[in-house]
Amino acid sequence: VSWRYARGVISSDDSLFAHWVAPLLDRVVLDPVREEDAGTYRCVVQDASFRRVKRVYWGIRVLPEGIINLDYKSSLAQWDSTGIQQNQTMSDRQDHIAALLYTVLKSLGMAGIAAALVLLVLYWAVKRREL
Repeated sequence: VSWRYARGVISSDDSLFAHWVAPLLDRVVLDPVREEDAGTYRCVVQDASFRRVKRVYWGIRVLPEGIINLDYKSSLAQWDSTGIQQNQTMSDRQDHIAALLYTVLKSLGMAGIAAALVLLVLYWAVKRREL
């Protein structure tokens, strides 16, 4: 069992990892967890002939004090007041893009119909003059 640690980043890029001496081979205990503990921990388990059996990554983010509140109602109020809900999810963005694309295509379609009608009226006027 060997442990490595990429300080301050959540990544699986092997070049970012440095050897980490774990007090216990089978687990990571961060008690209390501190800001400098943030990063990615990687554990590699090898068999007796040094063939890798398993590789596991754990990403740890340490949030500033006061961000986490287990009281649902006050957390919800804090969420609403700080505007955290403004961070849109990818599906929200995709919905907005789809709606925008639909609006643009609809407008182009209507403009095409209007242009066709104008051309039809002009054609009709030219034909009428020829008679």
